Amino acid sequence: MKVLTRRLPRLLLALATSFILFLFFFNSKNGSLPSYGGLLDVRHNSLLLFNYSTPEAPAIPNAPPSCTSKKSIIFIKTHKSGSTTLIATFQKYAYLNGLSMMVPNVENNMFNWPMEFRPNIDNVKNVQDERFDMLVNHIIFNKTSIAPLMSPEAQYVTILRDPLAHLSSSFRYFDVNANGRLGLGVEGFKRFLTDPAKYDATPYWMKNVLPLSRNRINSLTRNLQAADLGLSYWDFDKPRIVDEFMNRTMKTLQFVVILERIDESLVLLRRHMCWRMQDIIFISKNVNPTRLLKMNDYPGWARINAYKWNNVDLLLYQAANRRLDDLRSSANGLDDEVAAYRTIQRQVTKYCNGLLREPGQHKSTLTIKAGRWNEGFLVDSKFCVLLLLDERDLTHVFKCKQHPEHKDCQEKSGYRAKMMLSMIEGEIEYKQILMTPRTS
Repeated sequence: MKVLTRRLPRLLLALATSFILFLFFFNSKNGSLPSYGGLLDVRHNSLLLFNYSTPEAPAIPNAPPSCTSKKSIIFIKTHKSGSTTLIATFQKYAYLNGLSMMVPNVENNMFNWPMEFRPNIDNVKNVQDERFDMLVNHIIFNKTSIAPLMSPEAQYVTILRDPLAHLSSSFRYFDVNANGRLGLGVEGFKRFLTDPAKYDATPYWMKNVLPLSRNRINSLTRNLQAADLGLSYWDFDKPRIVDEFMNRTMKTLQFVVILERIDESLVLLRRHMCWRMQDIIFISKNVNPTRLLKMNDYPGWARINAYKWNNVDLLLYQAANRRLDDLRSSANGLDDEVAAYRTIQRQVTKYCNGLLREPGQHKSTLTIKAGRWNEGFLVDSKFCVLLLLDERDLTHVFKCKQHPEHKDCQEKSGYRAKMMLSMIEGEIEYKQILMTPRTS
């Protein structure tokens, strides 16, 4: 009896261990593996050696925050990567928080793009040389020329997209296959992919833009994301320069949003910036409802050629995904927070889109109840209009609020800015402004 008493703890331990192993192998045979507090990364179907313990519950958001919010952002817009959608989110944040926005000196949303940026020539100079809080419009990134104009606390942020999906979008948006010169629809794109260097075409509006300048966008299908981030077209195939660019860029960027992982990206950005849930809400813009092909339908040779043609964009995309994976691995409760965010996102999108259809909707409000991951907040017409407005229109509003004496804020252009301000403040309905044409 004494021997049995001594061995009982060991027997119980052995039985418990056997039961756990049985559950593990039973699940694996049925096509799944159990996930213990982040032990399993289901996206890669592999075990990761991190976070064995159950994640701790986060602090209730209504309690005093344990971090100080970062308000200043330098957002480097990359074309055809979801940037226009994010710009509205950042512009809304800047407007509601009274932040200063660096705006172009011309009546559009470009700082001399596709040419290099010229400080205090391409932007409207701030009064008394004060620094700006936020930058979001088209610009070829150059930290040396941009940083002195911005708040020293500014966070460098960009967004990247899978190079194959990006190439497909650029091919259509920039009309590379003008007049069906390569064939119609999918066949034209497939033909382009057989030899991108041969079939790439510079749009007519770019051909005469200082062609001898070195630092300019020279192709709208090749490494356009890297080019927006400052890499010269003539350096795409120089390994040493590409390595230096990658090291410098990934060191400079404090956060990279991945379009294909936008929800978790924005939740992680929220944590990085110490923002509230309502600060990262977006409404999708410039989304093409159809694609030439679904990503999984591209033949192997097409993928290889697309990634070779966009060799630097691929390096950026891979590096950014690795960084996001690292952030995810230490982000307790991330999946639950993303699920809560998606629920709120759907509610706000449905309500805001109603502003376009229902007369008088601009006088109503939507109440978002407090939850584990968010404080309660109200969504009104101002919140929605700031997300719905075209990037150029809201850029014009910032220009005329900050620099009313500017030539672009006089006469008809000035009247339009006042109309948009009235719409933002809920004095007129959103659809009314859509009937007022721009002057440019």
